[in-house]
Amino acid sequence: MISPVLTHHLPTMNTHLAGWMDAGQLPGAMLLSFPKGSGETEATQYLTSFMLCEHATKLNIETDQDSLFGGGSEPLVPIVSPALTPCAKCYQCTTIASGQNVDMTVIRAESEDASRSGTLKIEDLEPIRASMGFRPHQARFRVFVILGAETLTPTAANSLLKILEEPPSSWKFILTTSDASLILPTIVSRCQRMRFKPLTSSIINSALHAQDISLERRQLTSKLSQGNLDRALFLTGEEIWKKRALLGQFLSKPESVLNDLIEWAAKDHTSFSALIDQWEFLIWDLSMKLSLVHHEFENSDLKSSLELWLNKSLKQNPNRNYWLSKIQIALDSTAQVRQRMQAPLNKKLLAQEMLIPWLSVLN
Repeated sequence: MISPVLTHHLPTMNTHLAGWMDAGQLPGAMLLSFPKGSGETEATQYLTSFMLCEHATKLNIETDQDSLFGGGSEPLVPIVSPALTPCAKCYQCTTIASGQNVDMTVIRAESEDASRSGTLKIEDLEPIRASMGFRPHQARFRVFVILGAETLTPTAANSLLKILEEPPSSWKFILTTSDASLILPTIVSRCQRMRFKPLTSSIINSALHAQDISLERRQLTSKLSQGNLDRALFLTGEEIWKKRALLGQFLSKPESVLNDLIEWAAKDHTSFSALIDQWEFLIWDLSMKLSLVHHEFENSDLKSSLELWLNKSLKQNPNRNYWLSKIQIALDSTAQVRQRMQAPLNKKLLAQEMLIPWLSVLN
């Protein structure tokens, strides 16, 4: 069964796949541009299955067994089946899906912080260099997937460029990126480009539904994720969901949980990013309710906390513009911290800069 995320990306891929089938030839290298966290792993697996599937594709080729690399330069020979979709059942498809295909090598930047990309160094490309002189083990192609190609160091980028200039005919490269402008233009020029559309909230909602995540969490995190499925999955976790209760308490009694929130933010970049996203969404919800009386709170799980703050504040001062101006201070401080969060600054101090202005909103 094809996932909602892959279904979203299929129109983009099928345009290219149909062209390859008509031409009877695959590009040697492809560059896939994705917004962050929008399904690059599924798309690259699908493309690899399309190239290697034993049954359903139209791209079988008689490889030159006398060639050192395997696979001659002759055009691809179509077979009877005109299907565009990999069968998902043959040995090649199933091992690609499980990450155990010997002719598919995935190279990604490693980072201690899961929310950040590391850099791809020249030693990360060793699996490619070590394969030089060898044809595919079992499939008709050997496929190298390089995730986050924008993180290639200059040395690694130049090394990859030399390989892409004269790759073996039986080698195929799939590069992914969230920002093609950060990749060497000479690498980009050797790739066929695919530009993928951001995931919509409804697609993310469907993907979360497939993970048996509750309706309330799906609806909320699909809005918070900003098209990033990885972020949505993180935000639906039990730990994050429990932390949201602290934010509800922080609205009316900030001093009681301020230190807890600061410690959470300082844990790692992922936690800090989650705190910023959720806090901004929460106070935005309040500002909308103050501006539009009929606005329904989108933070449904914290609705009682939001209503408590609103009723208490309006009882103290019924002037809604007064409270809007106060909340704008908190929104501005959050926006400033968001701009600075990528810098190597003390996360505890940044969290204080973001949260402490809320104390002045209540006074």
